Amino acid sequence: MRRGPRRRHPQARPGHRRASHAPRARARVARWKARAPVPQRLEGLQRLAVLVLRLLLGFVFVMHGSQKLLGAGGIAGFAGILAKSGIEPHVPLAWVVAITEFVGGICIFFGFLTRFWAAGLVIDMAVALLKVHLVNGFFISKNGFELVFTLGVLALAVVLMGPGAPSVDRATGIEKGAG
Repeated sequence: MRRGPRRRHPQARPGHRRASHAPRARARVARWKARAPVPQRLEGLQRLAVLVLRLLLGFVFVMHGSQKLLGAGGIAGFAGILAKSGIEPHVPLAWVVAITEFVGGICIFFGFLTRFWAAGLVIDMAVALLKVHLVNGFFISKNGFELVFTLGVLALAVVLMGPGAPSVDRATGIEKGAG
């Protein structure tokens, strides 16, 4: 408990507030960040990296899904490829794969139900790797698994990291968090 009159700062004048030290503090932090090691300076770019990954993955799957839906042979052509690979029932699965890649790519691009669609694409790529591409080796020139493996790992990264800040999921509250 205080006793006696309230003491003021010796330089404070009645009716005036003390000057804020915030600008100097911000300048000090900026100088510290400029001298910080590279990993600390790049921390702010993590959000951008998640966004770039999500946009790239979404775009690639929209293109692959549209090729299966609207490309040279359409669904019938893709179903024929599945039948040759021994994947049955080939027609319904052709529709599932094409829609998962096309709609999932759009949703991932905009960040809507991102983890759900990315998980679907991980499964899609795992099946493609195991049932079609693995026997052909690694390199894509011989229909190997390098592309489906890479896309599957990128989709898994999106499942683990989430959509990032600029996304429909964050705007609607489906995903919480800062990054």
